[in-house]
Amino acid sequence: MIDLIDKGGLISWILIGLSIITVAIIIFKFLHFWSIRLNNTKSVRKSLIDIANDRPDIAVNTLKKSSNPIAKTTLYAITKIEEDGSDNAQDSIKEQGNITLAHLRRMLPWLDTIAHVAPLLGLLGTVVGMIKSFRQLEAAGVQVDVTMLAGGIWEALLTTAIGLIISMVALIAVNTFEAQLEKARMTMSIAISKLLELSR
Repeated sequence: MIDLIDKGGLISWILIGLSIITVAIIIFKFLHFWSIRLNNTKSVRKSLIDIANDRPDIAVNTLKKSSNPIAKTTLYAITKIEEDGSDNAQDSIKEQGNITLAHLRRMLPWLDTIAHVAPLLGLLGTVVGMIKSFRQLEAAGVQVDVTMLAGGIWEALLTTAIGLIISMVALIAVNTFEAQLEKARMTMSIAISKLLELSR
């Protein structure tokens, strides 16, 4: 495997480095979302029911026990509404929601960048490899061996293959995480809207 990567040159090793970073980010985000139970919003739904039934203390206690960021934002919203009133608290609650989503989206831009850069790097590696192959053919003069050209081409195409594989994995991961974040954003938006409605 190492010999195969060596044939792709320096760009192959850069792509292998990007693949390691990609896998590391995917594992980190998966563990992060799993640890905070991102899509487990039972505590939020329960707290809204408690508030609707005029049991704010129970709702607050339920939200405090949850590690879910939506629950924490909902708790912030309850506190802010109590302090400033529903009309005055809306901007602060919206800002807190945006901060929460930005924190959840952390490192995903890197993954998205890798998904777009990896195939371009692979293509660059192929172009560089092809230039090298044709220079060798030129140096060989009349004693051109077809196997020399064929070998140079498949070695050059290695970087494109590696880049495309990295890009596909990164894109699938980004879209999966973004779908979870969109679901979280919608849940948060509905919860806060319901909370503001109940406080009026």
